[in-house]
Amino acid sequence: MKHLLFLVFCLTFLGCSQNQGFHPVDSWKIHFLDVGQGLSVLLESDGKFALYDTGPDSANFENLLKTLHVDTLEWIVISHFHRDHAGGFLEIAKKDSPFFIKQIYFGKDSTKSWIADSCISLVQEKDVPLKYLQKGDSIIFNEYPLHILWPESERNYGDNNASLVLSSRKGNESLLLTGDIEAETEKKILDYYPSLRGALFQVPHHGSRNSSTLKFLETLQIQYAVISNAKENTYEHPHSETLKKLEAATGNSEKIFRTDSLGTVCFHWEFGTGIWPCSKNH
Repeated sequence: MKHLLFLVFCLTFLGCSQNQGFHPVDSWKIHFLDVGQGLSVLLESDGKFALYDTGPDSANFENLLKTLHVDTLEWIVISHFHRDHAGGFLEIAKKDSPFFIKQIYFGKDSTKSWIADSCISLVQEKDVPLKYLQKGDSIIFNEYPLHILWPESERNYGDNNASLVLSSRKGNESLLLTGDIEAETEKKILDYYPSLRGALFQVPHHGSRNSSTLKFLETLQIQYAVISNAKENTYEHPHSETLKKLEAATGNSEKIFRTDSLGTVCFHWEFGTGIWPCSKNH
């Protein structure tokens, strides 16, 4: 009888161990990097990293990633080809860069400019797989999906409204990355996704007054809002009207995090438990 119980225990233990091996890591760390007047969001999980935008080419982006112990990137998404979102890509994607990049994603509809041409040339030179994204696509980070909500296919929005919008949601917990979209695009996204959520919300266009409509903010049920911008920038970002709307949407000005005052801002997301700021933010 003892031998039988021991055998059952061993089989149960082995079965549990094998099943656990197939479970993805159920937490992310989300860093809104201090890149000055620009945007870059670093996802981290189980020693893996991925990037949404790379900030401007004046942010010494390579050293910034090294301080966070990044050497390999599962993927890089460039939301649109404005210098404050794609400039750092010119640094870390060059042929002699110390970073190993597994996959690169661009938007189908984006600004045609010298920086766009430069980014595409670097991808070809470095020989990294490149895919163009549009609404309805999904990408994976450590076995969990992020869905592409915008832009639509075969439309020409250009500039800010061409930004790739990414969403990841697990129950009531959610992350929404919006690039530089403006009011008209917020409306179109809500037309497609009237139950859209953004518990952790990257405020569009650095807090510009041309984005963050009340309806958009109220729909998202925001728990934390993050604005990426530089101190005393010439664009006067974030705008005072936007800050008032964000405070109304979150219910508390302390739920609004800004890289100009805090530097890099970090959040923990434990799936099924919640999202909360890292202690170093304070």
